[in-house]
Amino acid sequence: MTNTKLNWCASDLVRPNSHRFLAYFLLPVFIAVILVSLFSDFMPAVFGAYSDQRFFQLGLLLVSTVVALVWASFSIGESQKLLSDNWPVLLVSAAFLLLTIPNSSGEHAWVEPGMYALYFVSFALMGWRIHEQGLSHSAAVALVYVATIGCFFYAAMTMTVYLFAIADEFSALTDIIPWGFVNMRYWSHMATWLLPVLPLSLMYGALSKNRLWHIGVSFTAAIWWWMVFMTTARGSMLSIALAGLVACLLFGRAAFPWLVISFRFVVFGGLAWLLFSLAIPSIGAEEVTVRALHAGGSGRIPFWIEAWYMSMHNFPFGMGAQSWITHQAISEGFPGSTRLGHPHNMYLMWAAEYGWLLLVAVGILITMTLRNLVTKAGRIRTCAYKRPEVLIAFTASAIAGLTHAGFSAVFIIPASMLMGFLVLSVFWSLILRQPSQQKKISKQGGATTIHLVLAMAITLGGVMWFTQVWEYHQAMVADLSQYEERSNAAYWPRFWFHGNFPRPEG
Repeated sequence: MTNTKLNWCASDLVRPNSHRFLAYFLLPVFIAVILVSLFSDFMPAVFGAYSDQRFFQLGLLLVSTVVALVWASFSIGESQKLLSDNWPVLLVSAAFLLLTIPNSSGEHAWVEPGMYALYFVSFALMGWRIHEQGLSHSAAVALVYVATIGCFFYAAMTMTVYLFAIADEFSALTDIIPWGFVNMRYWSHMATWLLPVLPLSLMYGALSKNRLWHIGVSFTAAIWWWMVFMTTARGSMLSIALAGLVACLLFGRAAFPWLVISFRFVVFGGLAWLLFSLAIPSIGAEEVTVRALHAGGSGRIPFWIEAWYMSMHNFPFGMGAQSWITHQAISEGFPGSTRLGHPHNMYLMWAAEYGWLLLVAVGILITMTLRNLVTKAGRIRTCAYKRPEVLIAFTASAIAGLTHAGFSAVFIIPASMLMGFLVLSVFWSLILRQPSQQKKISKQGGATTIHLVLAMAITLGGVMWFTQVWEYHQAMVADLSQYEERSNAAYWPRFWFHGNFPRPEG
C-alpha cells in the first residue's frame, strides 16, 4: 500500500477548513456514539441506560442536523445542492410527519414519528455535509478505526466475563454474554452494522501494515463472530450474507479483497466457537449448553400477520403512531396478551402504523440510492474509482443493517439507531454525486440564508418536540409502577424501555 496520504479517493476534494469539521465534530461524535452504545454499563446513569441512550440519540440527531446546516452556511463558494442531493430522504421524513396527522389526537402522538423524521433528515444532512467538505473517505476510515478500537475493548472485556464464567463452572454463557445489553438481539444488530466494516481497518490507514494491529483486529473479529455463532444470531448471519452477495453482484471482482478478509474473520469466529463454546466448557463439565440454530420463525409469523392486517385496515394510511402497542387484536392467531413492543419487522410496523404510502416513499429512496450505487459500481468496474473497498464495505453494512431490521425490528433500539446513524451518514456521503468545483459566489448569499433559516426552524421545532419527549418520559416513569407491582409483567422495549402506554383500561 502506498503512502497513507495518497490513500484517499481522488474524488475527495477537501475544502478549506474541512479538517476542523473532522477533528472537532466528527471524531468526537464517533467516539461518543461508540462509548454510549457499547459501554453504557460503565457510564453513570441518569434515567437508566436505555433512556439515557435515547436522550443522547435525540440530542445528537438535533445537534448534528443544525451543525451540518450552520457549517454549510460558512462554506464559501458552495452551490445550492441541499435539496437536489437529499430530496429522497427528505421525502421519507415528510411522509412520517404528514401520515401522522390523521391519527394525531392521541397522547404523545408526535414523539416517535418526530424521531424517525429527524433521524432521516439528520443522517442525510450529515452525510451531505461530509461529502461537500470532501471528507467522505477520511470520515469513513476514521469511523472504522474508532469502531475497531471500541470493538476490541468490548471483545477483551467479553473474554474477562467468559473466564470468570468458566472459573465458576457456569455453562449457560448466553445468559451473560453479550454483556451490557438487555437482550442479545440488541447486541446482534450492533454486530450487523459493525462486522462488514471491520476489514477496512486492515486495508486503510496508518496502522494497516502494523503486524500487532492485524493481530488485534483479527482477535476482535474472531470474538465478535464467536458471539454471533454462540447466540445463533440468524438475523446477523443472513443479513451479512445477503449484503456480501449484493456487494458481489454490484461491484464484481472489486469486492473480492474485502470478501476475502471478511471470510477469514468468519473462519476465525468459527474456530473461536469450537474453542470457547465446546472445547473449554467441556473440560470438567458433564454437560455443555449450546444454543441450536433452527429455521423456524421464533413466533414471528403471528406478529407479521397481525401487522399486515393492521396495514390493510385503513389502507393506504396506517392506524397511527404506536398503535401496535395499543390496538385491539385483528387476526385470530395474534397473542394480544403477550405482544411485544414491535412486530419483529420494522417495515411491516411502519406499514401498520403510518401506512403503505410511507413504504412508497421508502421505496423511492431505495430506488434512487440503487441508481447512485449502480453509477458508482460502473466506475469501479472500469477501474475509474480508486480504492473502492470503502464504498463496498459501507454499502454492505447499510444493506445488512437495514435488512436485519426486517427480521427483528431491533433498529428502533437507541444503541442500534446511534450506530446506524454513523454508518448511514458515511454511506450517504459516499454515494452522493461529485462535489461541485464551481464557485458560484453570486448564489452564496441565498444558500447561506436558506441554511440558516432551516437550522433555526429545526432548532425551534426540535425544542418544542423535546418537550413532548420529556412529557412522554414522565408518563413512562409513572407507568413503571405496574411492572414493579407485577413480577410477571413483561417489558415491551420500544421508544422507552417499557412501551405499554397508555395503560390498558381496567
